[in-house]
Amino acid sequence: MDEDSKQYVTHVGLFRYNRMPYGIASGPAIFQKKMEEILSGIKGVQVFIDDIRLTGSSDEEHLHRLDEVLQRLEENGVKLNKEKCQFMQEEIDYLVLATDASTKGLGAVLSHRMPNGEERPISYASRSLTKAEVNYAQIEKEALGIVFGVRKFHQYLYGRTFTLMTDHKPLVKIFGPKTNLPAMAAARIHRWSVALCAYQYDIQYKRSEDHGNADMLSRLPDGQEQETEEEKVCFSYINDMPVSAADIAKETKKDQTLSKVLQFTLNAPVFVWSFPTNPWERVHVDFAELEGPKFLILIDTFSKWPEIIPMKLTTAEKTNDVLRQIFARRGLPKTLVSDNGPPFRSEEFESFLKTNGIRHVTSQPYQPATNGSAERLVQTFKQRLKSANPGLTQSQKLSKILLQLRTTPHAMTGKSPDELLYKRKLRILLDLIRPCLTVEMRTKQEKQVDEQVKGKELRSFQPGDRVNVRNYRPGFPKWSIGAVMQRLGPVSYSVQLGDTIRHCHINQMQSAPSNATEITDDKQQPVDNALMPLDLPAPVEETPPAAETTQTASATPERRPQPKMATPAKPVRNPKSPQHHRAAPQMSTQSSTPDRRYPRRSRRPVDRLDL
Repeated sequence: MDEDSKQYVTHVGLFRYNRMPYGIASGPAIFQKKMEEILSGIKGVQVFIDDIRLTGSSDEEHLHRLDEVLQRLEENGVKLNKEKCQFMQEEIDYLVLATDASTKGLGAVLSHRMPNGEERPISYASRSLTKAEVNYAQIEKEALGIVFGVRKFHQYLYGRTFTLMTDHKPLVKIFGPKTNLPAMAAARIHRWSVALCAYQYDIQYKRSEDHGNADMLSRLPDGQEQETEEEKVCFSYINDMPVSAADIAKETKKDQTLSKVLQFTLNAPVFVWSFPTNPWERVHVDFAELEGPKFLILIDTFSKWPEIIPMKLTTAEKTNDVLRQIFARRGLPKTLVSDNGPPFRSEEFESFLKTNGIRHVTSQPYQPATNGSAERLVQTFKQRLKSANPGLTQSQKLSKILLQLRTTPHAMTGKSPDELLYKRKLRILLDLIRPCLTVEMRTKQEKQVDEQVKGKELRSFQPGDRVNVRNYRPGFPKWSIGAVMQRLGPVSYSVQLGDTIRHCHINQMQSAPSNATEITDDKQQPVDNALMPLDLPAPVEETPPAAETTQTASATPERRPQPKMATPAKPVRNPKSPQHHRAAPQMSTQSSTPDRRYPRRSRRPVDRLDL
């Protein structure tokens, strides 16, 4: 807690609490947390505020745990009241729930049963019956009172053994934990009995004369006074009088003496300023005085952007200087609205506005509502300034208030002033709660890269390595052999293909055998299969043995030259083109096949079953 908040005034002076006093709203929760921290780790110990329950399976185990609990309490400075302590008890029953119901309401009292049998109340609860519950039978109302009390004090009763006290004896048999529910009981009684099965309790009967605490709560009056018969008669005579309230008000206005002391408000139509279309078109100004110095208040009616400047003097000259600084940062407005104060009615102020091309509009005398935007900001500023932390300086308070006003969405526009004025939101402390988008995107990208690289071998090439480069041009070999010239990036390289240099991605490259033939011209000739008969191997021109040997040696080992074959009656498909560049085969001059730029469709006869 703040040190200043602990102070209190007495008739002998100012004092400050050193320990937590009674009556603090958060006191029970703080005490419960502290007791749980002190006795944490000890088995068989349950703590509820100032009540400590200690259990053990044997006397030796119980005494050992008791010694450990007392040692913990002594180390932390916690004292016990010996008269309220009970040791080596076979069983304990310390919670009693008494419930009752009347024709109008329900009542419940949670009590603590002391060793001498005395019951000390812990909490009270009551409520009135609904229209439907009023029609219940009395036994159902009494049962409803029990269910109401158990649900109300669920946090105290759940998981603990307690005693239910009722003045309705049939419920002892109906809700008794050792008796069966009658088969003819109402459906709601069955539902309530099932709900009570989750609790460990023992139900007992108590006479109504001894059950006054819960009975009183069930009959607690609501405090609403009913009209008496005498009042009803008086009101009826007043309503029948020939003179009405409007006649009395009319005659009051005519009386010269009463009209001077009569207070009334004229119901004039409300004037609404036209809403501007752009920021800084119309601004409202006013002065606020609180805690010593005065403040110049300025607000933009479009964005609701506030400006609050402390001023020692409110002369026209000082006012002009402050407005000049604001206009230098935000620009000149078209219209300025103010009240009829001396600084705003001076010739110097009027000259300042006229020089800067600003139209001056003044509000009506003794009608602050005509300058409502500024007046509303003055009230808000005063409230924020009074509730600010007293340990801060006035400059720090003003900075915090301005940041809050500029970043909080306005009720009229639905957006914050900074968003309307700057088309963006200012960064505040609450932004630290949200994750940074850049960091989040970088983390996701790294995760995607790790998933793609996982289990894969990282490839790389060095300058001078021979590689196969993917060729995407139609009609050309799928792969071209080249040499790596330079590494341009993590996954990009420059590769020399004949007389040209291409920029390639690593996914478009693969290692080539060291004895592969390098391309001498990047502009390769496309493989024209249209000049060949369909489904025939490309004919090879007969060459002398020496030339044939040379050609075979220079060819790829996977592909051997085909001998010249005669054209069969039934065509077969053309084999796949070689991987590397080779000279186009010489075609027979007797072929009359036209020049085609696309593959010819092979039509095969239909195979029919001879059935």
